[in-house]
Amino acid sequence: MRSKKSKSRRAAQPVRRRAVVDDSSPSAGTLFRRNRTLTGSLISSVPSPNEQSASLQSPRVQAHNLKRKRRSIRLALISALVLIAGLGWLLTQIIVEPKVQIVGTSNDSEVQTAARDYAAAIQDYLSANPLERLAVNINANNLSRAIQSRYPEVSSVSPPAKGALWSADFSVNLRSPVVYWQSGNMKAYVDSTGVVFERNILGTSVIAVEDQTGIRASVGNSVISGRFLQFIGKVVGHFKENNLTVNKMILPASTTRQVLVSLDGVGYSIKMTVDRPAAGQVEDAVRAIRYLTSRGITAEYIDVRVSRRAFYK
Repeated sequence: MRSKKSKSRRAAQPVRRRAVVDDSSPSAGTLFRRNRTLTGSLISSVPSPNEQSASLQSPRVQAHNLKRKRRSIRLALISALVLIAGLGWLLTQIIVEPKVQIVGTSNDSEVQTAARDYAAAIQDYLSANPLERLAVNINANNLSRAIQSRYPEVSSVSPPAKGALWSADFSVNLRSPVVYWQSGNMKAYVDSTGVVFERNILGTSVIAVEDQTGIRASVGNSVISGRFLQFIGKVVGHFKENNLTVNKMILPASTTRQVLVSLDGVGYSIKMTVDRPAAGQVEDAVRAIRYLTSRGITAEYIDVRVSRRAFYK
């Protein structure tokens, strides 16, 4: 009976359970918990391993952590300000509307029309290359080539100068023609480098090519070939380099591959051909002129159509 009573008493007693600490409870964040090892030191003069991440931090360590937080916040603010300034600068560099200024011209109706054409060509180039809408990112050489493919009279396009917001000013340099040739309703110009173009905005005086071939205007395209005009332009340029000025060019009858060149101060013409490079023929002609002048010989013409030879009559 005693054993039965003792068993019933023990059964009546409530079962005591060990308290379980919930790490998610608010008290879990306290430093002093059961079965927890405290690290660190509250005394600044007593260092301990891994002080920065210790449970107990001295005033010195707390001051260092606070300084580190302030430094990180300051760095974040400075980075944000630099980013905002950079974005603002990029916005000021974007080109939405290009404006064109043609160098060496007056502001007449023809120049205004040409400026609008060049501005439209620049706008098309920027649309095809959106990354170059930033003024600092424009490739001036590629831009010049793109404009020259549509308008050969353009010599170069200078890098843009930022004007008002969203716009930029482009300076367009034009080619200076040295000769022109008119065949029917078409007039073609050529500069000293031999580039052929049809629009002459500069209005400079140019040398006319006198056509004595007798070929009718209906077949003028065979006479006004780009290769022939390039040759003429190079001849004028090379003579100018030697301080000689061309005043007239004549296409002789029954030929379209030869030209008679007349020079200021020289009483005879020079026969040249498009089958030889212009530079070599000009060099031979200059030497022949110096030779005849030094000997006091009066000639009717000089023929430099043969390489490294100069004949005169």
